[in-house]
Amino acid sequence: MALRQVQEWNGEEERINKETGELSASGDLSICVEVKAERVEGTCGDPQPLHELREQLQQLEIHSAWSSDHSADHATSERLLKVITLYIQVCEHGVRAERLDLTGFAALTAEAVIANIHNKLLERPAEEAREEVVQFFQRQEEKTDHDTEDSPGWLLLKSLSLLTADSLDIWSCIKPDLSAALVKCLYLLVCLPAWQENTTREETFQELLTQVLLQLCRQPVYVERLVETQELQCLIIGLTSFWDQTSASWRNQASRVLRAVSAALTGSTVPTLLGKSCVGICIQNLLLVSEDVSGPSLAEVAVAVFSFIRDTYPFNPALFMEFDSHDGYKALEIILKRCEEGVSEDQFQPVEELLALVASFTMFGNAELKVALCVTNPQPPGFKFDSALTKGSAIKNLPAFHLLQNSFLRSQDSRLCCQILHTLQSIWEWDPANFFLLEWTVQLPAAVHTHFFSLLEMVVFQLNYIPHESLRVVHGVLKQSWSGTVAAGVAGLEFGVAALNSFYRMMVHSSLLVEVLSDWGLLQLLLGELRRRAKILRKAGVVSAPQRDCQQGAHAEDRERLLTTCMLKVVSVLTLRSVKNTVSVRDCGMVPYIKIFLDVDEYRGHTLSVLEQLAEINPEEFMSTAIGALCSSTRQEHALKQDLLQSMLRVLESPNSWDAFRRVGGFTGLLSLVTDMEGALSNPPQAEVWRSMGQERVLNFILLTLHILATAVHLHTVNAYHFQTEGFYERLAEALLQSGCFQTEDSELWKWDENKSPQTAGENKSPRTSFHKFVELAEAPLDASSPQFQRSLPVTLRTCIRLLSYLSQFATGTCSAVELNLRLWNEDKHDLEKETQNFPYDALTSSPECVEDTQQRSRNAASSISTVCSESQYRFTCDQVIFHPGALRVIVTLLPSAFTPEDPQLSMELQLSLADHIQAMVKSERNRQIMCEGGLVSTLLTHCRRILLASNHPLHLPVTRVLEKLSSQAITHSDL
Repeated sequence: MALRQVQEWNGEEERINKETGELSASGDLSICVEVKAERVEGTCGDPQPLHELREQLQQLEIHSAWSSDHSADHATSERLLKVITLYIQVCEHGVRAERLDLTGFAALTAEAVIANIHNKLLERPAEEAREEVVQFFQRQEEKTDHDTEDSPGWLLLKSLSLLTADSLDIWSCIKPDLSAALVKCLYLLVCLPAWQENTTREETFQELLTQVLLQLCRQPVYVERLVETQELQCLIIGLTSFWDQTSASWRNQASRVLRAVSAALTGSTVPTLLGKSCVGICIQNLLLVSEDVSGPSLAEVAVAVFSFIRDTYPFNPALFMEFDSHDGYKALEIILKRCEEGVSEDQFQPVEELLALVASFTMFGNAELKVALCVTNPQPPGFKFDSALTKGSAIKNLPAFHLLQNSFLRSQDSRLCCQILHTLQSIWEWDPANFFLLEWTVQLPAAVHTHFFSLLEMVVFQLNYIPHESLRVVHGVLKQSWSGTVAAGVAGLEFGVAALNSFYRMMVHSSLLVEVLSDWGLLQLLLGELRRRAKILRKAGVVSAPQRDCQQGAHAEDRERLLTTCMLKVVSVLTLRSVKNTVSVRDCGMVPYIKIFLDVDEYRGHTLSVLEQLAEINPEEFMSTAIGALCSSTRQEHALKQDLLQSMLRVLESPNSWDAFRRVGGFTGLLSLVTDMEGALSNPPQAEVWRSMGQERVLNFILLTLHILATAVHLHTVNAYHFQTEGFYERLAEALLQSGCFQTEDSELWKWDENKSPQTAGENKSPRTSFHKFVELAEAPLDASSPQFQRSLPVTLRTCIRLLSYLSQFATGTCSAVELNLRLWNEDKHDLEKETQNFPYDALTSSPECVEDTQQRSRNAASSISTVCSESQYRFTCDQVIFHPGALRVIVTLLPSAFTPEDPQLSMELQLSLADHIQAMVKSERNRQIMCEGGLVSTLLTHCRRILLASNHPLHLPVTRVLEKLSSQAITHSDL
């Protein structure tokens, strides 16, 4: 029976410890079931199985102690199997037996496995021995409907897997011979064919056997014994030869075990393998392998066998020297060639591991290769390579690298090429010197563009180096694709998009690269292609990407549009970083063609960026284009208007654009926009287009228009004089009155008690809410936590407050784009600074030259007109100098109309606070003089006539005080 060999294996005389009652022997077979006095903690589930296991262990101990002859062998075996079965049940039910001392039980189980394997393999042919192993370890099928009887071998193996995964104390009592016995079984199972085609028998214990071996490999003593066995050496060699006999599943299990043995390095590993010439024989077998063996299968075996070379090299390079002298690289090349034919995703893991193994071989050699630096100029000023400053991971083995490079050049499989690129990137990241040792130029295969360009960007960003040859190849492929020399198709479109996006990111990082690519003719290449596409677009008309019937055609069209977008993006950065390129765009006559792309939403952002650069050369042409497009666009094209206005605002930061804005009719054009929005701010808006936009967007659009007017007026005295004398303030006031938020009815707005004096009306509302408080409430976000007073503020009145607040800032020259809080739906589309914030490497911060250049050439969105007071306090400071009296005249014109029938009382409070605000603004003598010269007295007499005539009107006193202050300063004969 199963335990008969246990007694024979352990032939030394047994003895009984009379103090403890335990059986002791030289084989450490005593089963100590000492149970701690403490209560078993950490158990889960029913504790009954644990108590039963404890009792069974005690019975097994007593029985083993008195079984001194072979007659009781069968009974001992039965008791051991019963304990094993119960132990497995306890573990499977989640009950923790860590309080039990299982060392003796583990030793007895291991001895039983060793003895049974020894008995079944003894003096048997290999094929018969293999069948014996399968029958011993296989799990039995159901014999009855109610009972299942597992084989003793499976139970022993299962218990070993649980025991070796448990406490470290178990390892001390298991003999090292266990690993040797199990690897003998593994050799037979891997290298010999099965007698029967039914593989389900072997699947019942396949993973279990592997698991036990992997757990044994955690301890060096078992690995040491395992390496010494002849079967392990035969297993290593057999993996590379018996392709027609081994199954893929057993080959995979053997590979796992060999890699575990290799990782658990011992002192005898290298001498043992060298003594049997295992590496050399394996290489010869791989060189002669038949053509029907797949690449992934070969890769799996190569990784398992040659892992011994990688893991032992730091301590003993002998195996690597044997590999090098036996054409090992040729064997790896054969494997890679078979993988180049195409590998499915589910079989690609061995190929990935093989590439990593080859990459590690590039570090093996006698000495680091010396870098003979031959740099193609120009290079960035910060570029400097000192071979003495390498990280110590420089390449020593060029043949290994050539395996990767040549495979990349041969293969047309995108998955393999991508993985090779990842491997090369890791080699470059180990040490920057590796790039200069291995710089190469390649023909770019399809579908790996993203990975290839990420590699180029890593070189530019991290090494601060421009790889001229590689970039020339990319430029040449683009030129051939667009000139029709080679067929483009979808692959050509994908490559063009990837290449241009990569160029864009690299040029934003390095202005020197802009010059290099411009010298190669990239700008002219792009302009020629854009001219062709603009003609097609103009002929076909603007297409807003409707639903298309043909899915393939739709995809191709989308890729074409994306490619056009990328072209415009690259042209924009070429002109942004170089005035020379901007002049070239103009001299090539491209301006009319560039304008065509304005009508397409996805092209507009980069098109405007190009036009903005051209505005530095000819601002009148830009202003004329922008104003013309604004005036000719329909109400539905609000996105186009929005983008044009933002672009105009950026251009106005340049002084040479101020006169151009006035000369092309910028004031008239923008005021026509406001006039065209009649009723847009009413609640609800009058036209469907305004309702679809939403009142917040409409208001922000008007505020942006007012901000451009204020910027043009404030930055240039000639513009300010023109705006004042040509009646634009009056036209602005009239346009705002018709916008819908101001009350324009002729009927009396206020119903007050004629018997009440103004003072009484004011006393009832004391203390009065200031205008600045109204502004805070109107601009604060409205939510459930907002004060009741804020939530009760009508929508139209809130809109009036925000417009009046901005006009107040306009008058004092304190408005800025930041304070506008423009929550616009397209404010970050195609924005250069936004796109450069998410580089894979810290591009803009790693290059001082780049940062300096960006500061000189890129435009800042901050306003240039906040020159009077700080941004944080302008609304609370009422003694600022009034720069533009016309804006205050607009406020006075709107004062009587700042009213809503929804809440007349609140409207009166707002008007009173606004009147007080106007009174505070003309408090200083200087401001009174400015406003008298600006015609505020005439505005008061014209638009506040009813208020001045009605002595009991709530606004009579504050308006009269303003009039008195101004009249005491100066008054014209006609006003008097």
